[in-house]
Amino acid sequence: MRTFAANHLEAWWSHIRAQPDYVANVVVPMAITFSIYYGFGLLFLALDHSELSWWHRRKCQPKTRPIPWVNVRKITLFVTAQLFTVYPLTLWLGAALVRARLDFSAELPDLYTVLSSFAAFALCTEAYFYHCHFLLHHPSIYSLVHKVHHEYTAPIALECLYFHPIESVLQLGTVAAGPLLLRSHVVLLYAWTVIALFNVSLHHCGHEVPLDEAPRLGSMAHQHDYHHKACRANYGVIGLFDWLYGTRGGYDEWHEKWERERMVAAAAADGG
Repeated sequence: MRTFAANHLEAWWSHIRAQPDYVANVVVPMAITFSIYYGFGLLFLALDHSELSWWHRRKCQPKTRPIPWVNVRKITLFVTAQLFTVYPLTLWLGAALVRARLDFSAELPDLYTVLSSFAAFALCTEAYFYHCHFLLHHPSIYSLVHKVHHEYTAPIALECLYFHPIESVLQLGTVAAGPLLLRSHVVLLYAWTVIALFNVSLHHCGHEVPLDEAPRLGSMAHQHDYHHKACRANYGVIGLFDWLYGTRGGYDEWHEKWERERMVAAAAADGG
């Protein structure tokens, strides 16, 4: 029996296929990007300025002060400018490659294909992001490009796309590498874009969030927050290549200390 969601997804995709190519190539991915970036970015910002103790107890760098509003405005305007220029232009210029590598057929992938593809995409994302990110930290180019993203050592979710324009283009590969390599259906690229943007927002929110853990590697949000703090550690998303290459850079000791201090503070607050 076909599900209600599957029927609506097929109807939506049929509608998109009937539009000019630029809709599937540019409009849909940009609509996803705007929705996820602002939706979760503003949600995490609201949590940061709330009085919810359970949220603040999980702050990765508890001694840091919130980024001033003037800087939040600066970050948001900087990203927004690129969302209207760099990203759509790059998608338009790369449309021929996307059309050549991805499947735009009317038939959507089955559940097995979706799940197996997502597993492969996760590995591709980890491999691409780790090595690209590591290279961006090379002294010869760090100050020219990636230093922009490291302007704030205690990040917020809205900073997740705060990149130099060159890096904004490079980071599109973090999302697209898996689907392009596997020659997947474009709808899987759309879905992976949603997942990737949610995760990059989460991993810049500055808090350790439950269920965001890679087995044996720990909280992905906390790993990346430590990268912003230490700069020379935790270059990956999941932490797999950091474990393989030995680039965790003292993170495990830092996290053990953080967990002890968090438990003591929570016990003191509950006792008070």
